[in-house]
Amino acid sequence: MYTKQFGLEATVEVADFEFDHVAAIAALVEKEKIDCDFTLTRSFDVYTDKEEAETAKRHFDEFKKAGIAKNTMNDLVWTGAEHAEEVSASPNQCSYD
Repeated sequence: MYTKQFGLEATVEVADFEFDHVAAIAALVEKEKIDCDFTLTRSFDVYTDKEEAETAKRHFDEFKKAGIAKNTMNDLVWTGAEHAEEVSASPNQCSYD
């Protein structure tokens, strides 16, 4: 995780910058009615290694509880393995038979 490599303050700064940057672009495109291919979407981080997933979940919970990078963290949702396909899959790509 970035906090080990760069420290908590730098990690929060990057997370907040990325979140604010995307929001600012979305607001500008809408306000100025810019004709472009910008589409605000969601992304997913998928953990295929159980230990990595547990570490990520622990960090997610710690950041949420501590109120770190609040805007960014309040916009994130943790989805466990039992609902991952349901949340991330396109209806056109999955069969639920």
